[in-house]
Formats: sequence, C-alpha cells, structure tokens
Amino acid sequence: MSAPDDRRSVRVVLLLLLLVMVAAWGYMQTLPPMHKSIYRPLAITVEERQIDGQTVRQTSNVPYARIPAVAPERLCLDIYAPTGARGLPVLVYLHGGGWSAGDKTGIGPKAGYFATHGFVVISMNYRFSPPAKISDSAADVASSIDFVRRTVGQYGGDPDKIFLLGHSAGAHLAALAVCDDRYLARYQLTASAVRGMILLDGSAYSVPALMQTLRGATFEYVFGSDEQQWREDSPVYFVNGSKRLPPTLLFHAGDDMLRATVAWELAGAMEKSGADAKVVHIGERDHISIDALLGNDQEPVTREIMDFVQRQTGAK
Repeated sequence: MSAPDDRRSVRVVLLLLLLVMVAAWGYMQTLPPMHKSIYRPLAITVEERQIDGQTVRQTSNVPYARIPAVAPERLCLDIYAPTGARGLPVLVYLHGGGWSAGDKTGIGPKAGYFATHGFVVISMNYRFSPPAKISDSAADVASSIDFVRRTVGQYGGDPDKIFLLGHSAGAHLAALAVCDDRYLARYQLTASAVRGMILLDGSAYSVPALMQTLRGATFEYVFGSDEQQWREDSPVYFVNGSKRLPPTLLFHAGDDMLRATVAWELAGAMEKSGADAKVVHIGERDHISIDALLGNDQEPVTREIMDFVQRQTGAK
C-alpha cells in the first residue's frame, strides 16, 4: 500500500474514533442526573458548625459501599459528630420517600439536635425501587451497618451502641435488614449488631397487609404482584424465637389504621419471640410531622427516643 493510502486509512480511523466519542458524549447528556453521576467522582466534604454552643463536625458523602453501575450518591452517608466525642451511642437515620425518593439531607435539624444531645448521628442513602429491588435497598442498610461498625470509632461513636432510626419506607427497610438475618449474615453479623430500632410510622412490616389494603398502582410499582415476594419483603415473617432481635420502639401517628395494625403485628411477633417491643401512638401528629418535628424537646417522640436509648445503654 502506498504512503497516501496509509495516511488516508489513518484519517478514516481517527474520524471514526471522533464520531464514537461525540456519540458517547451526546448519549451522556441525555441520561437523567442519577445516571450521569455514576461517571462523576463523589467529593467528601467536612465542615464544622456551631449548634447550641457546641461544635459539630459534619462529614458528607462518605461511601459505605461501591457497586458497579450504581450512582455513588445512592451508597453514601453523612456523619455528624460533636467535637471531643468518645464512646457515644450512634443513631443511623433512614429517610422515607415511598422507597423511590428522598435523600440523606432530609434529616434536617434532627442531626444537630441529636449530635448535641450525646450521639454520633449518621444519615444514609440507599438504592431506590424501581429500578432496584426492595432486597437491594435492605442490603444497602446491612452494608451501612457493617461499615458503621468498622469505622464509627474514629468519629467518637461506639460500634456496639448502634440504633437505627427509620421513617416510613426507612422504617420498613431498617426492620427488614435486621429481622431477615440473611442480610447481616453477608458480613458475618447478626441482629445483635444493632442495639435498638426506632421505627416511625412504617406501613410495610407486613407487605401482604399493605397490598390488601392499598393494592393497585400505588405500591405495585415497588412490591410487584407476586404474593410470595411480598412475604420475602415483610419483616414480620422473619421474626421467630431462634434469633435475638434488638429492643424496638414503634410509633404510629394520627388515625391511620393500617400503620397502627402493622406496628402492633410486628411488635406482637417480636414479643412472642422474646424480644422487647413497645408501640407508641402519637395521635397529635400525622405521617409527615411525626418525622419533621422530631428533634425538639417538646415533642413526645423525642422524649420517648431519648428514654429508650438511655434504657438500652445505661446512660444517665
């Protein structure tokens, strides 16, 4: 082949490569933000804030797991620790959002309140369903528990005093990850890795009960239509006397009979298995305000949580 032919071939190859790069760039611009972020590095930030006369250090976007093709912000958490913290109980917050929305920043003022009242506070993100399955989201909770146990000491937390605080979908995922021991077993852990659970107004401790009450497009997009899978996604079906479950504080708000029913069902199953479970009705709050107003000395939920943690840790 002549020299001109060689140069022409090189130009063709370069042109093809350029076209591929342009096409790839154009495809990336069409992706929704969650997918675009897969290709962006996640920046960990640290800042200190003064809250009620105390210094709280916030470390944001700490990755607790890395899974190919999953956006990093779905697998990270924020840590709020008072300066000088040492051996403090740890409060891991799981936001609500119907299993398909929400963010760790939704913890809001609660983080500062509990960080200035003797806790290291952690707010986590998890994968959304769809496209993830409920089992994926619960696996993220188990993964975060393992990560927190291994690392929270450097922030002043006690890895043997981890409390899960979940609201709505977050309450369901917390209970599922702990009650179904297959999730924590992946990390050679058992339910005793958690000192206690605090569950705010969950509706899916029994998915069959949820679907029978609200069946239709409302929740089938999350739980599907397979009744056997509903049981697999239900914490109550994994409660039995062969495992040691942590003490649990369950709240239900307002006059929602479904959430009241499933809270009592889960608590009853736990008590039969030998676990300590308490149900508290907060009639003056609804599904949103029971979480939004938490972190206020005047709120009964706040007082119940503080008393619960003190009983479980022996703190005064």
